Amino acid sequence: MNKNLIALVTGANAGLGFATAKKFCDNGITTYVNGRNKEKTLQACEELGPNAKPFILDLNNLDEIPEAVAKLAEEAGKIDILVNNAGINMKKEFLEVTNDEFQNILHTNVLALFAVSREVAKVMKKNNYGSIIRRISAKPLDRRMALTISKFSRSRRECMPSMSSCIEYLLVLLSEAIVIS
Repeated sequence: MNKNLIALVTGANAGLGFATAKKFCDNGITTYVNGRNKEKTLQACEELGPNAKPFILDLNNLDEIPEAVAKLAEEAGKIDILVNNAGINMKKEFLEVTNDEFQNILHTNVLALFAVSREVAKVMKKNNYGSIIRRISAKPLDRRMALTISKFSRSRRECMPSMSSCIEYLLVLLSEAIVIS
């Protein structure tokens, strides 16, 4: 694996994000570990070893994302890989989820994904290279449908065509070198 690669993994201080960051770090990729909890993120970086760097940011603070990504890019010199892993779940039955609760899920699982992808894509365009990876972990028929619907809105055109298409179209337009997985 190329030891000069730089990755950003959102929601990487636990679960599948941590596992992804571990795989990258173990393969010599400098990996920025994103999490909103400073203590937990620093602990994850310590466990991941010297290739892990903390990127502490609550992605719900959309206005902070551009500056934070710009600082990361300046520090690292580039961003080659973005893994959009961060997401939240409301462990409630679908019929019990309120509009406000669902809006909070969409904010994290769709709007933050868009904002991070947009800002990282700007960096990738300057370098004429990069890969943006979306990860979903929801079961389509799960009775806790709030997360399922919001996660699918990130990746399934049939569930939310305008947002999914908009993200993919924007990123494809930026450069042919950006690979969308």
